[in-house]
Amino acid sequence: MSFLSKINSILEFVLNWLCGVLLLSFSAIVLLQVVARNYLNMAFTWTIEISLMLFIWTVFMGAAVALRRKSHYIIELFPSRCVRLNAFLDLVSDCICFLFIYVLIRGGLAFTEMSLLRYCSSIEISQAWLIGVIPLSASVMALFCLENLFKDIRVFKDALSGEVRG
Repeated sequence: MSFLSKINSILEFVLNWLCGVLLLSFSAIVLLQVVARNYLNMAFTWTIEISLMLFIWTVFMGAAVALRRKSHYIIELFPSRCVRLNAFLDLVSDCICFLFIYVLIRGGLAFTEMSLLRYCSSIEISQAWLIGVIPLSASVMALFCLENLFKDIRVFKDALSGEVRG
């Protein structure tokens, strides 16, 4: 296993654990909000913003893990017997993925910088905590996509030489 794969495996483990904690926290806060409003006739204003923040963090971190596992939606344009063509298209999709990651990092950093001095209305923390997950998760996605690119290059080389790996 390469050094990048080891680092990415550790990152994936941490992200899976973090997503689990965030999802449990999100669920508990939403449950608290529902119970407080419907049964206790109380309204906690902070629950909406905290649950939104937890949800966004869970989605972006989970998207990074899904990228490493290649478990996003995949459209197979050609049958599996077209090994060389499919291997080439996997390389093309990796390159396109890097373009999207670049946009997420660049735009996410700009939005995070703009949101540093803006505060959430009910919890008085910077909105950068809400937006900052975009460039953070995109940076992790870049590492995961780089690992996928190396694997896809190996598969493409094997397809050109006629070898097929499982």
